[in-house]
Amino acid sequence: MPKFIDTSPPGQCIFCRLIAGEIPASKVYEDEQTLAFMDLGQVNPGHTLVTVKRHAETLLDLTPDEAAAAIDLVDDVAEGP
Repeated sequence: MPKFIDTSPPGQCIFCRLIAGEIPASKVYEDEQTLAFMDLGQVNPGHTLVTVKRHAETLLDLTPDEAAAAIDLVDDVAEGP
């Protein structure tokens, strides 16, 4: 079980706000289900975060389609252009 669980209501967590455009983000990729963006506090150059667009408290709350889309995007980002 994850040690961090986001208890923000849907639409109010930092990821929902990034997706809604309320917080600026340097987007790397975006589609209907996912978003990849540069980490503002990156420790290593190029550190990119990937999220699904639907609010979920933990990874266990993702649908199989959302999980597959996120993993596919992680793989694509890791491979680079």
